[in-house]
Amino acid sequence: MDHPELQVLLDEYLSKHWIPWAERDRVDRKIKSTYETLFTIYQTQQRSGEQFEVILGLGLLSWQPREGESVNRHLITVPAGVSFDALTGAISIVPGPDGAEVTLEQDMLDPEFRPDPKEEQRVRELLEATDDFVGDQALLEQRSLHGSTLSQQRGAICRN
Repeated sequence: MDHPELQVLLDEYLSKHWIPWAERDRVDRKIKSTYETLFTIYQTQQRSGEQFEVILGLGLLSWQPREGESVNRHLITVPAGVSFDALTGAISIVPGPDGAEVTLEQDMLDPEFRPDPKEEQRVRELLEATDDFVGDQALLEQRSLHGSTLSQQRGAICRN
């Protein structure tokens, strides 16, 4: 390069401004994408009423038995909803209209692969005993994965 001082200025600009901005921008794009997805779910939820259900899934079972169909479903589900604050633009994941009742899902498993009835009952009792706690904690953890609440104000993404 004919002008090494320009390379020094460019390197300084990249390290002090461009690279930090690019790193923030990558994170902000993911947040914006999540915000847009949740806002679309919110709009669908509002338009469809009871015909549309939001479910938070926990404990993903991804399994291919030797014989039979592969399984890729959550073992525990919690009814949820998406709320939107029109004043702030904040979107939150909240308990479903009837609360955060935890459900054990196993209808996707062939009967031969389901737990024996005693073990299934034990799991159901554990879920019932921790129903509110598990449901509320799952929703809180899901919210915190997305920055607790996401808001989009004047084109800027804010993380709470």
